[in-house]
Amino acid sequence: MENDQVMMKKTLPFIVKPAEPAEPFATVGDDRVGTLQIPLYGWLEGDEAAIIGAVDPENRQYTESCSAAVELAKVANLPSADAYRALARIIANLSGMGKPLSREEQELKIQHWRIFAPLIHLSQQLNNEQNIRRVTAMARRLDGCGDWTDADSRLLPPPLQTAMADVAWREEIAMTPEADPLVQAALLEADLGKLLPEPSPRPSPTGETSTGSSEASTPPTPTAAASASGSSRRPTSSKRSTGATAAAAKRSTPLS
Repeated sequence: MENDQVMMKKTLPFIVKPAEPAEPFATVGDDRVGTLQIPLYGWLEGDEAAIIGAVDPENRQYTESCSAAVELAKVANLPSADAYRALARIIANLSGMGKPLSREEQELKIQHWRIFAPLIHLSQQLNNEQNIRRVTAMARRLDGCGDWTDADSRLLPPPLQTAMADVAWREEIAMTPEADPLVQAALLEADLGKLLPEPSPRPSPTGETSTGSSEASTPPTPTAAASASGSSRRPTSSKRSTGATAAAAKRSTPLS
């Protein structure tokens, strides 16, 4: 009875009903690991999105990436947004995903490897866990699997895990609007700015209040080094960000 209730869905009185997916099912697997037909909705349901998103509820990957970008900007004399973009590309490359690095990015990777090492470990850890959650979400769409758990997903053959995670990823991005890159850049600048230490006011030699002239206390913003040109290109989107390999390249969202 409980499983019947899980499978039954109430519908809203739509004036215009949501578009049906082009294919009602995704067939995954093969003769070795077995095949499954996963129902396609064209989106992730709320509980499915919650299952997948709960891997990093505090958004550690993004905040730690921003902190690392601020550190990289300081030691490499780069604008913080350029440092973040370079860091994202380098982490993806070191994780076996993403596009080849430019010569400037290769130099950053070699010279400042201590900045990247902790992020690689965190990125791989969260990505693996998130893929298991994707498998769990898709398994629960199948008849009789409403109580499927992450522990059950970990016992599946890796090829089947990958295929099921890809289905979840495609459902995840199907209804995602294309983000405005200018808006994304502005939000990124704001987030990075929160992590930069505020300069202390320079005391006046006479003890008087500063007049705000050109000799005011705020230090000049460091200009980008010549190497910044290779890392400041706007990242292209294949959004999977993250089927699996094209998809996997963007799965670590915070960094894409």
